[in-house]
Amino acid sequence: MVSKRNFFITGCAGYIGSTLAGLLLQEIYKVSCIDKLMHTGRSLLHLLQKSNFEFINGVKMCKVAIL
Repeated sequence: MVSKRNFFITGCAGYIGSTLAGLLLQEIYKVSCIDKLMHTGRSLLHLLQKSNFEFINGVKMCKVAIL
């Protein structure tokens, strides 16, 4: 049995992050991403339907950390 590797990407809504996430998902890895979505999250739309992809809203995480 082969274990899946887990990857965590910061800034995943940008060009490099979303491209890297897409490539890792094609290789059947589990990918978790965090981004503040300061501009747009359109680059992630095609990834959200994948069961091995998790998106974390960085703005909410920052607010929790400050509290």
